[in-house]
Amino acid sequence: MDPLKCEGCGGEMKLIAFIRDAINIAKILTHLGEEVEAPKMQSARAPPDDYQIELEQEFVFDPEPDYQIDQTVSL
Repeated sequence: MDPLKCEGCGGEMKLIAFIRDAINIAKILTHLGEEVEAPKMQSARAPPDDYQIELEQEFVFDPEPDYQIDQTVSL
């Protein structure tokens, strides 16, 4: 996705201004029919009831490996 590529003709667009003033941004968004305020965050929900069962079935941990691990340190 290229933000400077025109969706209509595929041509390259040029950045002519960078607006940082919140009042002017709100005016432009209102004129375009867009929301001025950011959407409200939804509250978090608990995982489904069968979530823990799926985790237990998916991950089976072997308490000890079936091979030797060399933990010596060479200096």
